[in-house]
Amino acid sequence: MVKKSFSIRLDSEMLEKISRIAAYEGRSLNRQILVVINQCIKRYESCLPCEDKQPPNVTTKEK
Repeated sequence: MVKKSFSIRLDSEMLEKISRIAAYEGRSLNRQILVVINQCIKRYESCLPCEDKQPPNVTTKEK
């Protein structure tokens, strides 16, 4: 898996809250954001039929 970087803009209140949660959980801010994203993906995928794990209207590269 290749890791990619990207920027995200958060308002100061949201940043402070996620920072507090990360500290409470013993994680870095970056790791806490990844945990939240992964939880969201797992919840989403659990609602999709087994044969269709791609979000609607997303095209994948043909092999």
